[in-house]
Amino acid sequence: KDRLDFARVLIATSDLDIVNRVERVMVDGTLVEVKIVEE
Repeated sequence: KDRLDFARVLIATSDLDIVNRVERVMVDGTLVEVKIVEE
């Protein structure tokens, strides 16, 4: 089953670059890609 879930989080950083990246994380033994973007 494919799902497309969204979550909003507040992250404090001193970096002034726009946040737009994809990270691979292990969730319950499955490698998934998490896209992190700045609004």
